[in-house]
Amino acid sequence: MEQVDLIHPVILPNVATIGCFDGVHRGHQHLIKQVCCQAQTKQLKSLLITFDQHPKKILGCQTAPKLLSSPSEKTSLLEQTGIDECCCLTFTPALARLSAYEFMKTILKEKLNVRQLIIGFNHHFGRPAGETADDYRLMGKALGIEVSIADEYRYNGKPVSSSTIRKALCEGQLQKANDLLGHHYTLSGTVVEGRKVGRTLGFPTANIRPEVTDKLLPRNGSYAVTVTVEQETYAGMLYIGERPTFDDPNGRIAEVNILHFNKDIYHQNIRMSFIARLRDEQRFDRLEDLKEQLRKEQETVEKIIQAII
Repeated sequence: MEQVDLIHPVILPNVATIGCFDGVHRGHQHLIKQVCCQAQTKQLKSLLITFDQHPKKILGCQTAPKLLSSPSEKTSLLEQTGIDECCCLTFTPALARLSAYEFMKTILKEKLNVRQLIIGFNHHFGRPAGETADDYRLMGKALGIEVSIADEYRYNGKPVSSSTIRKALCEGQLQKANDLLGHHYTLSGTVVEGRKVGRTLGFPTANIRPEVTDKLLPRNGSYAVTVTVEQETYAGMLYIGERPTFDDPNGRIAEVNILHFNKDIYHQNIRMSFIARLRDEQRFDRLEDLKEQLRKEQETVEKIIQAII
């Protein structure tokens, strides 16, 4: 997948789609597959147009959602879809003020040489003005852009959306979220200094600072994860929460115990994939009880991860 921008725009005519694609879930994958198939049929390039940040965040909406995928995570996921080229637009208030027609004319036609635009079911773009699919088709016809509406995608008979996946993660329904995503949920970040409490328990942890501040952390509790460090993958126990056993005043944290690993990885970037949820956040009256729980969870995690790597 090649990255393109408006300074060095796409030269070859293409079939394109546009959207935030947060999480690159099964619905997104279904849409992208249609774009790739149409491009191949018409012997054109396939192009995905997305944004550097969620539009609602730039517009100052109080309902701006937490992100399912950071920029690097989204790029990695999109590279697996088979799309030829990706254009990541900087979403600005000026861009938000463009009408659908202005956006199609100045960005899609003049900059990106789009010949066919396939938009997702119920998707809208440009300054809201109540446009329908027929309106988009008429605008496109005037500009020489064929506009098509993608087939609606359903998984197990129900629509798939980023908001449904966010809700599942916040409720601790990891398996449901992973099923809707079509891949394991991930968390990327930098290893930072912590209180080193885990070392005193015999389970040293790496504290994670997420790649972006608005990344969604799933419901508090413990998780079985895979951890990718320097292109090597390990089993890990990830804890998200407020460490009630230690009355930690630092608020919500994410820390991972990488099994059978003792390298110094401070300030390095790592990526974790959520495989299974183990338990809710829990307060232990005695440290020995916490240690015993961690020992049991380590055995469970080893069995779970050995089955997939």
